[in-house]
Amino acid sequence: MSGPFGPLEIAWYLAHGNPRKSVRRLKSVGSGDDVQVHYPSPKTMARLFASEFRFGEWSGIGVVLPPAYLEAWARRFPRVLDWRARADGRLGRVPALRGMAGHIMLHFERLGT
Repeated sequence: MSGPFGPLEIAWYLAHGNPRKSVRRLKSVGSGDDVQVHYPSPKTMARLFASEFRFGEWSGIGVVLPPAYLEAWARRFPRVLDWRARADGRLGRVPALRGMAGHIMLHFERLGT
């Protein structure tokens, strides 16, 4: 799911003169062109699934990788992109950094299987 805080996204949109879009993830509900987008926290998701699943851990995906809309730019620097991809796997597990990822992965285990 989308991460609740994306510093790379904030920097990109601020640099391009779009402060409103830069902070859209800081609200629990963002607004797209035609649809409301929700950015629930891992704690909220754990509470929503608590009756059927035990929440284990979560990790960040895209802590130091550029967002998808910068793919063309990133592909111009394949060595840097490769280094960032390898570092991202490690940094996405660091509690102080994982919440800054573009996306997060939540790990649940079904209760009573």
